[in-house]
Amino acid sequence: NLQVGLSYVNLTARIMTIYEVRNFTKNNQQRRVANILVGDETGTTRCVIWDENLIDLIPKMKEGEVIKILNAQSRENQGNIELHLGNKAELKLNPEGESIGEIKITIRSNKKKIKEIPYSIIKDYTF
Repeated sequence: NLQVGLSYVNLTARIMTIYEVRNFTKNNQQRRVANILVGDETGTTRCVIWDENLIDLIPKMKEGEVIKILNAQSRENQGNIELHLGNKAELKLNPEGESIGEIKITIRSNKKKIKEIPYSIIKDYTF
């Protein structure tokens, strides 16, 4: 039941895919971003993790584990709703008493080459 523009989204889901942490430069500062694909009985969504402390949890995560996400924001990206986890967000790995049934697949990730990304999206980043 995710909708675009929500703040303080809380949900429990199963980690389906953990993507490589990416480094980038913006405004002459080195930054990192991480992405995971999560799902539950109602669907799947991508989570974009911006907070450094939460990114540090990525090596502790395993695909198939249950995760509780607190205080995320929902945004639209290429026709899909995704969750963004900033400095107010929290992640709890394998929360006690939480379980997820069969996952309903509603989003699939598509890889793109950098040259396929519109310039307006990448103009402020150095790769």
